[in-house]
Amino acid sequence: MDNSQGTRGSVRFSVKSGEQVLAASPVLRNADPAHPLTARLDGVRYLDLVVDNGGDGNGNDHADWGEARLTC
Repeated sequence: MDNSQGTRGSVRFSVKSGEQVLAASPVLRNADPAHPLTARLDGVRYLDLVVDNGGDGNGNDHADWGEARLTC
């Protein structure tokens, strides 16, 4: 979560290939620490980094993929 929203907002991060979810975070709120995600990318041709609202609408949902990196 981006710290700019105080205590408001909730999001879920996921790494997807098409409809397949390769990794997902729990619902995160602004007070939560960063949550690392690791996904196996063997055979993956297309990759999406997705941020969804945490189930309560998208108000105040500011998210950052901090230090995202892909390694082969």
